[in-house]
Amino acid sequence: MYTGGEQQVPWDVRRAKIAESIDTVPQWAFEARALLIEVEGHDKLKKIEEYAFMRCRSLRRLMKMNGVIEIEREAFNGCEALSDAEFVKVEIIGFGAFHWCKSLRSINLSCTRRVKEY
Repeated sequence: MYTGGEQQVPWDVRRAKIAESIDTVPQWAFEARALLIEVEGHDKLKKIEEYAFMRCRSLRRLMKMNGVIEIEREAFNGCEALSDAEFVKVEIIGFGAFHWCKSLRSINLSCTRRVKEY
């Protein structure tokens, strides 16, 4: 369970669930967690800050990310195994948010209004 604050995410984490008290995943929170394969969010999660999941090379699946409205730049950059992600309410996507996500089959971004440039 990720509860934010001063919590340090273990390097060997395989699955993570974001606590309902968290509305923003801060920058660098999960960066380079090589064994992380799955992250479960919730409807109150609104924002994923820059570099939050950068280089999580084994990350395959993002679940229950329905409340997220902003994904900042390079948030998932280098998540090479990411194949399943659905963001129903995302309105703003930062530059390079999904750069090098070469396994991404499809992504629902039906509410997107703005993709930021670098």
